[in-house]
Amino acid sequence: MAQAPEGTVIKLQDGSTRVKRGGQWIPAGNLFQGGAPKLEPQERTQLKEARQRAQTATGTINQLDRFMTVNRETPTGEFGGLPIVRNVRAMFDPNVAEMNSIVERLTPAQREPGSGVMSDADIKMYRASVVGVDKPGPANTRISALGKAGASRERDYAAYLDYYAKVNGTLNGAQEQWDAYAAAEPVYDPTAGTVRKATPWRQYFGIETPAPSAGGRQGGAAPPSRGGTAVKVGNQTYTVREKP
Repeated sequence: MAQAPEGTVIKLQDGSTRVKRGGQWIPAGNLFQGGAPKLEPQERTQLKEARQRAQTATGTINQLDRFMTVNRETPTGEFGGLPIVRNVRAMFDPNVAEMNSIVERLTPAQREPGSGVMSDADIKMYRASVVGVDKPGPANTRISALGKAGASRERDYAAYLDYYAKVNGTLNGAQEQWDAYAAAEPVYDPTAGTVRKATPWRQYFGIETPAPSAGGRQGGAAPPSRGGTAVKVGNQTYTVREKP
């Protein structure tokens, strides 16, 4: 049986996690001291920027929810959405003024997703998913869903980098793994112009297993993780996950 490469992560039968370092399997929590991985300066910068993008993404989701709440109370689109008309409406209708304000805040954040977060096709749709007073309510509902899905992917990316750094003590190789995920599990269906039901990243990398469906088989062994291989450790054989 082939030897597992350095940095390989395994999940033991008792649920604990080990990582291969220096030819030895050690608890993932022992990779660093003080509760934080020891990263290179550029890695710390990458992680910091991803976390900041995640905070912006949370704001985007909240703003989109607020826009749709107001939009349900105040019709948009058609004649009333023309630039001159909506500006006049905003002078007399606080709901229109609030929606205009939300769009102004959302546009810069949505048009420039973080580097390496999505595929090029997803970026194109994310940049175009901007709600507006010039669009009718049903269109804004669809666009809002697209925007929230893209923002959620931004948050997932930051969470993934945090996890990867914690387990591996480095971000080396993290982007390549994420790129493979982003290509295999895009956010959007470009043909339908809708949000895909993508596999969550924790399930994709074998960190978590999906909950059994209603009426499905309960108990038994968990399904093998993506890219899993059997590794002999002492007298036991474990399923190895690719580095997340």
